[in-house]
Amino acid sequence: MNSSCYKTGRTISPQGIMTHSTATPGGTAEDFISYWNGDVSECTTYIIDDTGIYQLLPEKHRSWHAGSPANDMYISYEICEPGTFQYNGQWATMGNYDPTLPENIRYFNTVYAYAVELSAYFCKKYGWEPDSSHVLCHQEGYQKGVATDHIDVLQWFPKHGKSMDDFRADVRACMNSSDGSSKPDIQIKYYVQAGSYKDEKLAKSFSAVLAQKGFPAFVKKISGMYKVQAGAFENIENARKTVEKLQEAGFEAFIVEG
Repeated sequence: MNSSCYKTGRTISPQGIMTHSTATPGGTAEDFISYWNGDVSECTTYIIDDTGIYQLLPEKHRSWHAGSPANDMYISYEICEPGTFQYNGQWATMGNYDPTLPENIRYFNTVYAYAVELSAYFCKKYGWEPDSSHVLCHQEGYQKGVATDHIDVLQWFPKHGKSMDDFRADVRACMNSSDGSSKPDIQIKYYVQAGSYKDEKLAKSFSAVLAQKGFPAFVKKISGMYKVQAGAFENIENARKTVEKLQEAGFEAFIVEG
């Protein structure tokens, strides 16, 4: 492993777990794993995107995520942000991010659930109460005087109706579940699929065509194929309406249950 952070060999006695988000729209876990595996001055213990949770450092290894003394206190993780928006310098309001966009809803619900699971796991392992002393975000660390002044994740979670108190309540619920790994309810049940390709570039090209026609779309790799999805819904009637609109515009589409 070539990470500068890993090579220091410093360890901590964890006192809690700190939540971050990357402020890099579209950056994936794979991107950050590659970037941080070198001579850079940042690295968290874990990173999350909509494909899963990935460990970058041993859990008691001192990560570089929030300045001093937070780096000596907390296990850390970053949540990758979707590539559906731009900050345009508006860090506190998340730029032109649209929380009603189906892809943003799907993405947020997925990564939020992973974050809950990871935090619940460590709270159970170390016997921590899921309170603000043990489960906190970067901005809360700043407010406590232990971290640098960054807004994450308070620029994002509230847009989807989740405060950090809500997050901690979900962590507690996960800890109290029978297997300790339950996820908060994810409401997305139906996806509108408009294409399937072996070539990722072709899939992204078609996704861009749909976007130009007024159909926000995203590409997801499933079973080796790149699926172009033009909506994610909890209500099948809304999914059907989107299929009808796509067909009226000359595109083939169908509903896939998620």
